[in-house]
Amino acid sequence: MGKFGLHRWSRLWHKAVNPFYSVEENPLIILGNQKSGTTAIAKLIALACGEDVQLDIEALWEPNCKLILEGELGLPEVIRKNKRFFSSPILKEPNFSLLYPHLERFYDDAAFLLIVRDPRDNIRSILNRLDIPGNKAKLSPKDFRSVNKHWRALFDASRYDQGRNQYIELLAARWNLCADLFLRHPEKVMVFRYEDFLANKADSIYRIARKLGLEPRTDISSKVNVQYQPVGNHNISWEDFFGEDNLNRIEDICSRRMKKLGYQLRNSSYESKASAG
Repeated sequence: MGKFGLHRWSRLWHKAVNPFYSVEENPLIILGNQKSGTTAIAKLIALACGEDVQLDIEALWEPNCKLILEGELGLPEVIRKNKRFFSSPILKEPNFSLLYPHLERFYDDAAFLLIVRDPRDNIRSILNRLDIPGNKAKLSPKDFRSVNKHWRALFDASRYDQGRNQYIELLAARWNLCADLFLRHPEKVMVFRYEDFLANKADSIYRIARKLGLEPRTDISSKVNVQYQPVGNHNISWEDFFGEDNLNRIEDICSRRMKKLGYQLRNSSYESKASAG
């Protein structure tokens, strides 16, 4: 069976089984930018607490995410047609960060956990994943040749309302958007820094799970170093990867939120503790 035959069969199977699923009324929703550790952390919380987890929701990829943001498609309709993907008690999908207002309206009492990572490491890891250099003034069509539409959406200026078009500035604006989910909604959104996870992986998962009202009952110490996503090149320094101009762009755009979340600028004694993502 060819690729398109498999895809058609998958869609037919989904349509057949979807009515037998029920939407989880008040799930734990994992928010966070791409390449910030959301997959690993969501999976480990689920393993520790013996819960099912949905790690990605294709129904919220392009073009549906853009249609929801533009008001042409309703999130409740997407959920109704894809109950299978919204039936787990723990849900993780990077586009949740853009769709937070819609999620907050749909769920009466969901728990929201935002994973954040130092923007310099986060943006470097995104660009590593896409095989795009970090030190250009602008990108050419050739740079995007192998980037699919779902990842290209990260560079869609209309999503950030920042009046920016330079690619590093757009990714910095996206990081700000994610950080604001906690900074503007601290009463509803709990924050968990990827760097704190790296410092003590298993114990930090147990702690954050308990803060969320979950009870860890499984030892995950043998699972914490499993790579759930392709690893970026974290050995190259920020300066070498971005160059001075683009690194300054990130720090200028993100500095206020970085400070609030405990990330220091280069003119301090701070050294990034983040590693592969």
